[in-house]
Amino acid sequence: MKTNFWSFLVVMVMLLIVGASFAVSPASAKPVVLRIGANYLIDTINPTVGWKNWPLRELWYDSPVEWTGTTNVEASLAESWTTSEDGKVWTFKIRKGIKFHDGTPCTAKEVAWTLNWILKNRFGDGYRCDQRRCVCDDPFEVNDSFDRFALICGPEIGGVNCVQEAWGIDVQASLHSEGDIDYYAIQTLDTWTPVFGEVYNGESERLLSMTYMCPDGWSGLTECSGWIENINGIEFCVSDESKIAIGRDCGAQSTKIGTLLIGVEATEFRGDCDAYGLKIIASYGQVF
Repeated sequence: MKTNFWSFLVVMVMLLIVGASFAVSPASAKPVVLRIGANYLIDTINPTVGWKNWPLRELWYDSPVEWTGTTNVEASLAESWTTSEDGKVWTFKIRKGIKFHDGTPCTAKEVAWTLNWILKNRFGDGYRCDQRRCVCDDPFEVNDSFDRFALICGPEIGGVNCVQEAWGIDVQASLHSEGDIDYYAIQTLDTWTPVFGEVYNGESERLLSMTYMCPDGWSGLTECSGWIENINGIEFCVSDESKIAIGRDCGAQSTKIGTLLIGVEATEFRGDCDAYGLKIIASYGQVF
């Protein structure tokens, strides 16, 4: 499989993985202490899994190449590099004379070991590291059962964006295992505008489900881009694609509030923490 260039550079540049520095002759034999303050607890000094150690990384670690602040990189631990014609093999020539902070020589062997360790042990998207623990982060963890929908927009939580005919909302969350389902609720103005949903990013195969409940508690689902399925006594529009759309109608329009219910289910879970994004949009456009 062809190596993704930018992903490779992210590993090489952004993680600052090798705990080595260029040897510098001390200006004085007297020890010098540098103290850095922070208004939060540093989670870990391991640059491959920590989130809150950015202020320390550039002080303690160097990488084979460094980002120049534009679209280019420049040599750092590596003095040069070459790429095979098919782009699958990258060869880095590591500078001589580089030492770790304790004086131990840093060679190509240590650089290769570090890269291999990252590929084997690094945490992927969706993880949050804090207080020396790394967990599969999900701000809506409580919404994993049908009786506990996470309200993501509506008057009850101060979200007035969705209390109009046309609006949009975007949330980030994670799926944790096979069959894991995230349930969301949106309190919205009871009107006729169709609603579009899209789940993006992540690696798992997923089912999207959506329905609309009128202010009186009855179903207002009128059209569906997928198929209709009864879930816990409520008719949902369901789709195994990345997008879904529904039509809604509760009769005469009013200034009352209806409720959208949305589900995101991992039908074939991949990885160990599958981060995804969910967009929900009410629009004047045609759904079907």
